[in-house]
Order: sequence, then C-alpha cells, then structure tokens
Amino acid sequence: MRRTLWGLLLAGLVAWSVYSAAIFVDQGEVVYVTRFGEHRVTYDGELEAGLHWKWPWPVESILRMDRRVQVLDIPTQELLIRTGSHSSLPGQTERQYVALNDTASERQQETPLRLTFDVYLVWRIAAREAESAASHRRDPVNAFLRSFGTLDRAQAWLRNQLISRLKVEMADMSYSQLVNTDPRQRTVEAMLRNLLDRPYEREPGDVEKLSLRQRALQHGIEIVDVQLRRFNHPVQVRKQIFEQIAEQQRRLAQRFRNQGEEKAQEIRAASLKEVSRIRTEAETRRRALESEAQSEANRILNAVYREAPLAYELLLYLDFYREWLSDGRTQMILSLDHPLLKWLRDLPNLGNNKAAVGASTPASGEGRPVTSPTGNKPDR
Repeated sequence: MRRTLWGLLLAGLVAWSVYSAAIFVDQGEVVYVTRFGEHRVTYDGELEAGLHWKWPWPVESILRMDRRVQVLDIPTQELLIRTGSHSSLPGQTERQYVALNDTASERQQETPLRLTFDVYLVWRIAAREAESAASHRRDPVNAFLRSFGTLDRAQAWLRNQLISRLKVEMADMSYSQLVNTDPRQRTVEAMLRNLLDRPYEREPGDVEKLSLRQRALQHGIEIVDVQLRRFNHPVQVRKQIFEQIAEQQRRLAQRFRNQGEEKAQEIRAASLKEVSRIRTEAETRRRALESEAQSEANRILNAVYREAPLAYELLLYLDFYREWLSDGRTQMILSLDHPLLKWLRDLPNLGNNKAAVGASTPASGEGRPVTSPTGNKPDR
C-alpha cells in the first residue's frame, strides 16, 4: 500500500515535471525564459514557434507576451497652429523659411489657431533578426522587459514621447499646410514621417540625437505606423465657428444674389434694346412692303380700269352692296335718281349692251380707277 502511494506520488511528480518543462510557443507571442530570475533564452513565435524544453519550475520560469500589432490611442490633444501660409523652398525647413522671410509685423498679425488632434500609434515588440536567432544576441524582448516590464508601462512611455514630439511638429505647421491640395506644400504625411524619423536631443546640450523610432528600438519596441485620425476645433468654440461660417455663407450668397440681379438687369436692358431694334426694323420693313403692295395694287387697278372701266365700276358697286346689306337688317331709302340705284336700274339692259360694258368710258375720271360708287354714304 505504501509502495503504491509512493509510486503514484513519483509518477505525478514526473508528469508535473514534464508538463512544467515543456514550452509550447505560439506564432503570435514571445516566451521569455529566466533561471532563478536571470534571463536565459527568449523564444520568438515568428521564428521559433513549436515545442521547446526548459528546467521545471522553480529552476526556470517563463513569461509570455503578445508580440502582435498593438494600437495605442493617444488622448485628444489641444494644440496651437499658425494661421499664416508660408511656402518654403525645396529642401528648406519651415523654421528656416520663417527665420529668413518673416518680419516682426507679420508675426504680430498672425493669430494662432487652436485645434484638437486625435492620433493613434501602431507598435509591437520588436523581432530578432533571423541570423541572430540561434545565438540569441540582440534580444529586443530582454531590452523591453528591462526598460518597462509590462505593456502598460511601454504604452505610457510611447504616449508621452509621441505627445511631446507632436507638439514640436505642430508648432511648425500652418493651417494652410494642414488642409491643402498643393503637393509642394508640407502635408500631414510629411509631418507624421518627421514625427517618427526626425532626430531630437535627449537632453539640452546632448550631442546624440535620436528619432522616436530609433529610441523605441533601443527599448525593444518596433513602431509600425502613426496616423492622424481627425482634427477639429475645440468643442467650446464650435458653435461660434459654425455661426461665423453660416454668416460668411449668407454674405457670400447675398453677394452672389446682387451680382445675379445686376447681370439680370443688364440682360433685360440688352434684350429690351434688341427687341426695340427688331420692332423698328420690322415696322420699317412693314411700311416699305405696304408701300410696295399699294403701288402694285394701284398699278393693277389702273390696268384693269383702262381695259374695262364699267366692269370695274360694277364690281365696286357689288362689293359696296355686299358690305352694307350683308347683315340683313339694313334699310336704305333712296330716290330713283340716286347713284346707288344706277346699276340696279340699268342692270336688265346690260345683256343688250355687252360691247358698251367693255368699251365705254365715263365722261369724267378718265385714266384712273373709281374708288367708291359715290362720294357720300346713303342715309339708312
């Protein structure tokens, strides 16, 4: 019985030792192995994923850390930028341009603009180089743990570094450079590159200058990217800004309306002038055509009158009768000798005097057409 118990205890101890000695390394993590608190080896999942062995606890311990990409959101920063627009020459920094070209009066007239910026940083624990994986030299995980110990401390350090450098970079930015479509202007992408790659002094008077990317690599951190999520006006002044924008748009709309009214008046005046000109030309043309038509009509009438004056006079009388008697209610009281009754009285004799109708000529009015049967209208 006692042997069986000791055998079970021994088997359990062996099983626990084997389980404690086995290390399963995932591709998305790094395993940091220490022996009595001192670093012995690091297994990088990107290069050394799989099963590894170590001495059982408490001789050797492991610490697992996520080496996948981490996204660090920087708290909203309220910064001042310049409202002026300066275009520097290629290869010339903004500070050099301002020092060479800015005057004191221009700087006094320039009013800083307060904006809020939301930035995020993409980072991860740096990986070892493949050729140095076997020798375990240049271990970024060891540097990371010695510098920070935890991910939270590393993120706090990155946050402080990024905020301080962001303030320096935004001090050189103007609003026209922040929002523009000119490729020659300094853009947000260039500012973000400088944020990571521009060298800065560690301490005042320090000779060594390192960029944020280089300093992060010294601490075992690989900075993948940094991006500007958004920028906006502070919440406290957004309402006033929107009101100013609305007022500017109202003034702009009123200016456009006034310009439109002026243009419409010019178009109307030009149209009226053109209409008057066309009407004058049309009236002149009408009068000329009427004059030509009247002349042609008189010529035709004279020709007809010369050929058959009596027939022409008969037609005039018939037209006169049709005009006065067409309504059916007209009554005329005339004497038998009235000129209007001439053709009614002499009409039965026309059949016997056809030659006279075509050849006779009245005693008076020779050579001109008879325009009316009588000079006076009859009494009704």
